[in-house]
Amino acid sequence: MEAIFCYNFNTFNIEGIKMRLRTLFLGLGTLITIFTIGTFTAKAAESSGEIMFILDASSSMLAKDGTNTTRIDKAKAALKQTISALPADTKVGLRVYGSQQSDDVSNQAAGCQDSRLISAPAANNAAAITAAVDGIQSKGWTLMGKSLQDVQNDFTGTGSKTVILLSDGIDTCTPPDACEVAKNLVSKGVNIKVNTLGLLVNDQARTQLTCIAQNSGGDYYDINTIDRLQSTLNSLTAREVSLFTTDGTPIKGTLRIEQAPLMLSNTFYKDTITIPQELYYGFEALPKQKITVTVKAVSRDTQLRNVDFLKVGGYNQDTAESLTPVILYQTARFGVSDPTTVVYEVDTAKAKLTKPTVVAFKVFIDPNGTSKVDGTAVPLEIKVTTEGGTAPNNKSVDSNKTSAQANDSDDSLSPVVIVLLTLLGVAVAAAIAFGVKKLLDRRKARNTPSGPTNILK
Repeated sequence: MEAIFCYNFNTFNIEGIKMRLRTLFLGLGTLITIFTIGTFTAKAAESSGEIMFILDASSSMLAKDGTNTTRIDKAKAALKQTISALPADTKVGLRVYGSQQSDDVSNQAAGCQDSRLISAPAANNAAAITAAVDGIQSKGWTLMGKSLQDVQNDFTGTGSKTVILLSDGIDTCTPPDACEVAKNLVSKGVNIKVNTLGLLVNDQARTQLTCIAQNSGGDYYDINTIDRLQSTLNSLTAREVSLFTTDGTPIKGTLRIEQAPLMLSNTFYKDTITIPQELYYGFEALPKQKITVTVKAVSRDTQLRNVDFLKVGGYNQDTAESLTPVILYQTARFGVSDPTTVVYEVDTAKAKLTKPTVVAFKVFIDPNGTSKVDGTAVPLEIKVTTEGGTAPNNKSVDSNKTSAQANDSDDSLSPVVIVLLTLLGVAVAAAIAFGVKKLLDRRKARNTPSGPTNILK
């Protein structure tokens, strides 16, 4: 029996076994790592919006205004820098007007059609746009109304849509009237917001650019010093791109207060409320704790107006009694800030909560009677932060961790922890592979004869 065993073992391809094991464990570690990275990518903030720049390349942009650089060159440089700094997944595009036809009076008919799409919004588009910007020349007329009409067909997706229009003068190609066009800008059923930047403009142009922004829900920025152009364009674009992003852990608010889902401190949540719903969200509050709930209505793709309100109220879940907030920041009008934000603070000491108690926050949208918004779905972002707090044993607790967090911590691993666990798994797999290799090496040495042997003996 011993002779037979030795014979069978030594006929194995030891090196082949070791190679297969090594490949298996390394492959396993790689797959775990790839899966984890892929999961993070999938769970990363989803950028669902599109942004279009409209650049004025009319002949007035050739002015130098006491400098050695023209307005168009400053604008092109600022645009290139801003677009290059955007996240790669940002869907960005560019339209330019006044770049092909001259501003001769005899050429006005052709000049007032000179609105050209450089690129429709697309991800990983920065290099293509910045290369095209270099070739833009200032020649012709100012046709903002025509360009705003055309931009409606430039958008490709169904998410949020924003235009950033940079101009140094008033529209010289009416009709259409740019301010009137801005009132009804829609692409694939989604309203388009227009932010306008007036580069060294006069009062008449400033009024028109302000009207365009206000009529579409956007903002006007007055660039009265050309050196402010870059910083303003950077800040505005970063803000708009951040509004496209929906961050947070999905949560579903309930229509009944006793069923409100518990939230964790310092965690972003996302949900969607459909008007006229009133949704409840819960948080396990501690005595002597100040709780701040921030609710944002992040969508601009609705017919909500500045006569409609986002509201938040706080209640003791057990008794359904309302809680008096520390600061009465419990309502916000749509269109005043972007996104519309309500900050609601509760001090559990003032609310006379003497034991851990679930505080339920009711979120709803209160439309003006003339607003026809029933059935409108509005995305929300919700976050709870805390300060202080006393646990039942009278010991002070970490203000960023409640008992609800302790109960749910196993299900709420942070990305850093998951990465560390993944790396630990890869290390364990490598250690096992190394151990198996050493075992096989010892077995091989023990069963390898030192000289010629008659294995049939």
